[in-house]
Amino acid sequence: MRLWTQETIVRTERVCETLQARQSALRESDRVLIDQFLAQRANLKERITALLPAFAAAVSAFRSLYQWQRQASIYEDTWLALQQARLAMPDEDYLEPGDYTRYFPQLVYQTEEVLRREASQWGQMEQISGAAEEKPSGQPSGAG
Repeated sequence: MRLWTQETIVRTERVCETLQARQSALRESDRVLIDQFLAQRANLKERITALLPAFAAAVSAFRSLYQWQRQASIYEDTWLALQQARLAMPDEDYLEPGDYTRYFPQLVYQTEEVLRREASQWGQMEQISGAAEEKPSGQPSGAG
């Protein structure tokens, strides 16, 4: 059995002190890294906070410019009207060979009528947006 000498004990204590010093240095560097990370994160939050209102304003302006709600309404109304026009034509299983000449012109007429109404709605939409652009900003809408 080997006895611990004073020299061995001193060396062991030095090794322990060195390890503790390295450990505390690592903890300090971890703290520095964590502080840097938190600072960058706060900076990112500030940037996002600054950009979100501008992004919201751009989306709102874009939505207003293209009038998506109105366009969706026009497309939906047109699609429903075309489906209704399609109902004027009987099911193919019940059509006789000569019935196409009787029902087809009616289907074409109704489809063309739906498309005319749809095109006139687009014209009205252009007139509405054009009138809004021409109105002077200082006058209320009823002033002439």
